[in-house]
Amino acid sequence: PLHLIRISHSETSTSESSRFTKRRRSEQLANIREILSIGDSEEQLADEIKKVPAEALIKEINFTITVPPEQKLALKSDLCLPWRKLRVMRSQLRKPNSIKNSCVFAVFEGPDLSTNLQIALSRFQEQVSDIQKSHW
Repeated sequence: PLHLIRISHSETSTSESSRFTKRRRSEQLANIREILSIGDSEEQLADEIKKVPAEALIKEINFTITVPPEQKLALKSDLCLPWRKLRVMRSQLRKPNSIKNSCVFAVFEGPDLSTNLQIALSRFQEQVSDIQKSHW
């Protein structure tokens, strides 16, 4: 079947438009997505999001993970490290004395690819370079 849809002509870009205009445009896109996907708009939207580069999505998220003290002990025991080594690691975290003794961990859900590592490290690139340049 043939569907006729009114699409208004945009005179300003989305970055310069008001909240109301952005909301109206989003509603128009949602209506078009609903018609094109024949009722399965969520699947269509998921496919559209997959086309957005992963690096752009990860930079917009900005989330932090906090580990409660009781779970830190469990994490340490999972590493199977003796307490003496943990004490050395703890002291090096406060004042790293060389770039060989500094570890940077970036944990996120995703496949084990070098591109994911580059994306994760790009968020911490400045901090990593500061650690590499500092000596005590």
